[in-house]
Amino acid sequence: MNSLLIAILTASSCFWSSQGVHEGLPPYQLDEGDCWDKAEEVTPWYFIQCSPSVIMYEKQVRFTFSLRESLATDPLLDSLTTTSRVAYWPTAITYLKDSLYAVAGKRNLRTVIEVWQVPMPVLEEFPMGGTPSGFSMGGEVAYKQTVYSEATEGQDMVSLMVPNRGKANAVFVQFYDSRDLYELDYTNAVPPGTGEDDYPLTRILSSTVGTSEPYVPGLADSRLQCIQSSNHINEGFVYMVFPSPETSTEAYQQGTSIDALFLFDHDRDGVLDEFAQLNQTQLENRSLWEAPDSFWIDRGHVTKPWPYQ
Repeated sequence: MNSLLIAILTASSCFWSSQGVHEGLPPYQLDEGDCWDKAEEVTPWYFIQCSPSVIMYEKQVRFTFSLRESLATDPLLDSLTTTSRVAYWPTAITYLKDSLYAVAGKRNLRTVIEVWQVPMPVLEEFPMGGTPSGFSMGGEVAYKQTVYSEATEGQDMVSLMVPNRGKANAVFVQFYDSRDLYELDYTNAVPPGTGEDDYPLTRILSSTVGTSEPYVPGLADSRLQCIQSSNHINEGFVYMVFPSPETSTEAYQQGTSIDALFLFDHDRDGVLDEFAQLNQTQLENRSLWEAPDSFWIDRGHVTKPWPYQ
């Protein structure tokens, strides 16, 4: 990001309305976060992966599809990127399940969260038992449903989202202004939709003391800009909140390090039951640092390709 753009985006952080929410272009830090969960389609004949992303200052949401024969490390056979322009500043995106994604952004005073359906692209015809050579079409947005549109202090601008692995239709949402973690139930938005405009939003973890929810001080660390969900043999569902590669490099050059925040759902029931910032030694002791693949059922929805899954 060039220096002029950073200056413009930094200046935008000064505009706050009388309602206690940000107005206009969000702070540039919201363009630096990311969810590392990806969508996959794995078969005996091919392997497709989709990496979603947002480009906040261009008001664009992108889906990049890659086609390989099997392993994610196999040579790339084809790639396809589709771009959708939106009427708000997109700040976060995550893969949910079954071609569904959550997209969040800022429209004037309101923070917006939508559920999108983006099916995998159509493949070119290929012989039975063979491998497709590429994509023929598709990868476009097939469905959208707004599940949140509010101008509420404490719930202003989404910085991170990740699916709650333990519940059928729930997504964890962290808001930028409060840094608190909420859970949003998007059941009524699952295609074709129920027609009911009811999407319960519940605060489950707090970044400050004095609330009824568990206090997790690591949530307040604005350097933790990325998130990934995983399924660990021993630890259950693991949600890792960590700095971006650029932030980690900057800290390393300054002779410091940043411990990632781990949120655990040990019994996989959809309720978070342990929260801790862990250093490398602690991670190694729990087989969470450079652990063999046998410890992970998947990481960021990325599974071991067929037939080894």
